[in-house]
Amino acid sequence: MPNTIRRNGTYYRNRRIPNGVVEVAAFGLKKGGKTQDFIKYSLRTKDPREARRRVSTKDAKAEQDFEEKRQELGGAVERIGEGFHFSSHRRTRA
Repeated sequence: MPNTIRRNGTYYRNRRIPNGVVEVAAFGLKKGGKTQDFIKYSLRTKDPREARRRVSTKDAKAEQDFEEKRQELGGAVERIGEGFHFSSHRRTRA
């Protein structure tokens, strides 16, 4: 499972916050006021098979949260490569 780690037997997921969302939405701050560009959450299981199942559920929830933030921002969102770019009138390049 990519971007999944095991700590003390429990599985955790690291997920990158899309560029367009992390730049304008306050999902969290690191020390020093820098924006957080990833989220880490527990899958709350020690079983690798259950962890695989939970990754897809948790990722779907995270994507839904990102989409809600995009809707709140109200800008046109364009998918380019892996990132998301916000523009009001024109297209932007990655």
